[in-house]
Amino acid sequence: MSKISKQIYEFEIEVSGEDEAKQFKPEIDKITTIEEARTYYGEVRGWSDDSDLREVLIDLLLTLK
Repeated sequence: MSKISKQIYEFEIEVSGEDEAKQFKPEIDKITTIEEARTYYGEVRGWSDDSDLREVLIDLLLTLK
């Protein structure tokens, strides 16, 4: 698990709850770059079409290191 994927998993637990985060953990574990995180949330989770979640996602992407 990369540092980015760990941050995303922790974020998922906060936003979606631990049970749902565990469902997506195999996909999250593959994320190693900010671009992959953006693709994951845009394509896998479909958050880019949700205006409420888009702001939360932007905040997350800005904090990833």
